[in-house]
Amino acid sequence: MPENGLLHVINRLLDKDTKIRERAAETLGRYAEGEMVDERALEPLITLLEDKNPRVRGTAAYALGRYAEQGLVKKSALDKLITLMEDKSKNVRQNATFALLMYSYQNLMDEKALRPLIEMLGESDFLASGEAAYTLAKYSEKGIVDETALTPLIKLLESKDKLARANAAHAIGKYAENGIVNQKAVKNLTKLLEDKDYRVRQNVSMAIDEYSKQGIIMKD
Repeated sequence: MPENGLLHVINRLLDKDTKIRERAAETLGRYAEGEMVDERALEPLITLLEDKNPRVRGTAAYALGRYAEQGLVKKSALDKLITLMEDKSKNVRQNATFALLMYSYQNLMDEKALRPLIEMLGESDFLASGEAAYTLAKYSEKGIVDETALTPLIKLLESKDKLARANAAHAIGKYAENGIVNQKAVKNLTKLLEDKDYRVRQNVSMAIDEYSKQGIIMKD
């Protein structure tokens, strides 16, 4: 899309028509996936995080996540994205989780996100719960942790979704690096040593290694 075409879409973000706002945010997110972005979109997208319409809020959060993936972020978006983690709309919560994950890759994090991320671990949607687990792992790398995350992370190891299991094991390992462990994880991690998915096995092995460094040895 030519630059003037992208600017045309950006100008539609604050249109009075709800459907036009939603379509504009959706379009910007889609183009960002193809690495076509414009920094001028950030402020109006952040404004849309408080839109009355949940579909608009959700598409705006997703677009901001895709922009963050391309390295374009605004610190002012962080508080609003965290607030959306408790939105009534499941889609909004999921997209806000994705955006927070992408923001964490840009080292923009806030400990206020921990509680809603932990709650997201219990979502029925495996993509959302898995992304929450990976986001918690990214936060843990910066020493931003909450030990209450371990119980739902251990439960997530039993997920039917392989990526959710892999991300849960990854997060448990990262928490162990911070000296935060839970003996209850031992049995669940051991079970997954022979998981069919190589990423699960790999992350479980790394988690077990971190547990051994904390003096917790896995038993057969």
